[in-house]
Amino acid sequence: MNILPIEKQVAVIQMLCEGLYIRSVNRLTGVHRDTIGQLLLKVGAGCAALQDRMFFGLSTEQIQIDELWAFIGKNQRRLKPTDAPERGDAYTFIALDAVGKA
Repeated sequence: MNILPIEKQVAVIQMLCEGLYIRSVNRLTGVHRDTIGQLLLKVGAGCAALQDRMFFGLSTEQIQIDELWAFIGKNQRRLKPTDAPERGDAYTFIALDAVGKA
């Protein structure tokens, strides 16, 4: 049984989160598109389970979603291999109840 190394799994998910298409990730990583799809389904199921455990009893009519971008120390594109791993781009994702303002 072949198991994709965790480093490769993380790289694939990062690329998908950045907005790359499955076929693009396939070309860049060499991971077969069916494997990428299976990994995507597995991660999606995990995210759904986490949300089901953490978010319950909510009654909202409309949700507005946004993201804030910032950087720590310096911009990601200016990082050097010797820079601390904590530096670079930082994102904060926000979801608000547009009607109830909660």
